[in-house]
Amino acid sequence: MGFLRYADFKISRKLLCLLLLVAVPFGLMTYSYVDQANKDISFARRELDGVRYLQALTPLLFDLSRIATGLPPETMAALEPVRARHDGVFGSADAVGSFLRAAGRPDAVQAFEQAQTALVKIADGSYLTLDPKLDSYYLMNLVSVVLPEAATATAALRRALEPFRTGYSTRSDLAALVSAISRFERVRDTVQNTVASAIEGNADGRILAQLGDAPVALLQASHAVSTAMAHIVLEPDSAPLVRLVTDADRAIERQFAGAAGLTRVAETSLAGLLTDRIAQQERDISTKLGLQLAFFVVIILLTMAAARSIAKPLVALSREVARVSAGQRQTAISGCNRSDEIGEIARAIEDFRLQLIAADAARQEMAAIEERSAQQRSLLLREVADQFQEAAGDIVASVAAASVQLEAAADDMSATAGRSQTRSELVSVAAQEASGHVTSMAVAAEEIAMAVNEISRQLDESSRFARSAVDHTRLTDERMAALSTAADRIGSVLSVISDIAQQTNLLALNATIEAARAGDAGRGFAVVAAEVKALAGQTAAATHDIARLVADMQGATRSSVESIGQVSTTIEKMSDISTAMAAAFVEQTAIIQEISSNAQRTAHLTAEVAQTIDEVNGGAKLTTDAAAQVHISAHQLTDQSQRLASEVDRLMTTLAA
Repeated sequence: MGFLRYADFKISRKLLCLLLLVAVPFGLMTYSYVDQANKDISFARRELDGVRYLQALTPLLFDLSRIATGLPPETMAALEPVRARHDGVFGSADAVGSFLRAAGRPDAVQAFEQAQTALVKIADGSYLTLDPKLDSYYLMNLVSVVLPEAATATAALRRALEPFRTGYSTRSDLAALVSAISRFERVRDTVQNTVASAIEGNADGRILAQLGDAPVALLQASHAVSTAMAHIVLEPDSAPLVRLVTDADRAIERQFAGAAGLTRVAETSLAGLLTDRIAQQERDISTKLGLQLAFFVVIILLTMAAARSIAKPLVALSREVARVSAGQRQTAISGCNRSDEIGEIARAIEDFRLQLIAADAARQEMAAIEERSAQQRSLLLREVADQFQEAAGDIVASVAAASVQLEAAADDMSATAGRSQTRSELVSVAAQEASGHVTSMAVAAEEIAMAVNEISRQLDESSRFARSAVDHTRLTDERMAALSTAADRIGSVLSVISDIAQQTNLLALNATIEAARAGDAGRGFAVVAAEVKALAGQTAAATHDIARLVADMQGATRSSVESIGQVSTTIEKMSDISTAMAAAFVEQTAIIQEISSNAQRTAHLTAEVAQTIDEVNGGAKLTTDAAAQVHISAHQLTDQSQRLASEVDRLMTTLAA
């Protein structure tokens, strides 16, 4: 499941995830808004259905004021299609049925009271009583409660007026009339206040224009009823009572007509308000959805632009770094003139590229120096080896020849000693010949000493060249140290980038804390802050990778310094070996000088033998001993020559290696 790890996502995919994180709550909010708006529209449509039901039912209510025997069946049957559509939804079947049954009987007051109950039930079932708008709420209250109550109070007033039509009334009849008048006037004031509240709650003045003169006509009719009733109450036993009752009946008819007219215009105004509200809500949904869609499209485009502006230069830098790592040091690094973090990374990579170019130049120079040093050292060693081999070969050959001659002389001396008594003259000649050979041996020994001195001088010259090579390696070491210092500067730049990433991380943490304090309002911002914090952590990780590459370069530099140090140490060891060889040749010179001294002493003894030839008989034994000693010395000289040859071979083997 490694492909699902967020840290391994590309920047474009991370921004897409961030966009999805923003889109999900954005979509949920949009869905919630649309759902609530649809509920509001459904609510308003149900209210509108309730108003239409009221528009179908209230004319029957005011028809009762004109028909004393009740409504005819065909009038009530016309209401059945409306009941079939709405009674089941509003739960008003029983209340409307009770009203229709009461409306078929001549008791108008009971029918009006049942109508009030039915209208309130319809208003409750259609949510008109829950309307949140003041203007529509007061219109609903006017249509479904106040005006039906006014009609009922008017019908009750007309019924209380019946005893006064005949001219005979009792005190209880008068009290009932006064009570009905009081009820009527209370309802009249309620109608006036409700109409005023509806007009005041409507900001655009639409209700005032739609109601027109209907409230004024109803108010005038109500005052006429009150005036007529006041005359009847004040003169219940007067002669013109019948005329006063007739005037009151006409005023009551005007009251019913005014209430019916106000009900119609109020229902029409309420239906218009609800229709406009539904249309406005539908327009709001379309407008807001369009704006949200446009906003989301802009967010997508900005996200794509941001992803491209980040990913494209990073991909270009990655390819350029790969080409530089592959050896294409002259590759141009793009983005160095940018002022953002990508520009800082590009400039750091450019500095790194320049340091690599300098390191390559230093490496090439060091390789050239090493090659020249190796060539010079090879030529020097070859020259020294050839000279040494030639000189050593001559010395060994001379010593070998001298030792052979010395042994032969010793043998001759021994033979001469045996025949000394009989051939003294021959002994003298042999002594002179031995003296000549000894002199030759001394000369050869001196030549060997001179050759050894020459070899020692050549070794000193080789040591001097070795010390010069050490100085060159030290200079190369100093240049590699400068390269290491440049790598440290790259590390400092990376440290600054890491500090910036840490500061960004800290700012993202602070933003997360502030978003948490903001509660639900800052939740989306907290998600963005967490993403910024993750991006800052990824920047720090990328900086760490670059620092690791720089550390690898520093390690390679240190390895080069160590290798140069090893080369310097090897050359110093060669210098020490040359010095040791020179010391060994000094010792060989001392030995050869000793041989020369011995040869001179032997020559002196031989001269003494020649001078004392007359005493040869007495010194024959001494001569024999001396010959034996000479033989031993010659044998030692042979051993020394062999040893010298072995040392020469070993030295040649070492030089060849």
